[in-house]
Amino acid sequence: MGPSGAAAAVSAADADLFWAVRGAAHNFGVVTELTVRVHPALHGGRHYSGLLVFAPSQLEAVAEAAAALEVAPDMGLNLLLLRAPPTLDPVVAAAVWHPGDEAGARKAYAPLFALGPVAVVGEELEYAHLNDGLDRLCFTGVSSLPP
Repeated sequence: MGPSGAAAAVSAADADLFWAVRGAAHNFGVVTELTVRVHPALHGGRHYSGLLVFAPSQLEAVAEAAAALEVAPDMGLNLLLLRAPPTLDPVVAAAVWHPGDEAGARKAYAPLFALGPVAVVGEELEYAHLNDGLDRLCFTGVSSLPP
């Protein structure tokens, strides 16, 4: 139902409704039909997903390097402040995604790799498993965070 209570076709041109239907509000409406545009898989469906972990003292350098990057529309970069398992020590991390192999990702994110991360955890994945890389941030067995 649209704002008037009538059924409405929603597209990207209807920014507010499109935002809501994509997940901005729980139980916003019922979608009975969906039309999507598909695109060929980039780089044969293989993508590099990596987590570059830095010491907290590198925060400013990481932020500056990230701000200077030219991230193309088919790439991804998230900066994270977190407590890394198993010790739960604070770290700065850059989660990177690149359509291609590790060599291409290292070239695209060279300023971040040049900072000397204390750890790099990454792999090439099929597109359907791209979010599997986030599993590294999930763990069990901790009842509380250290002070």
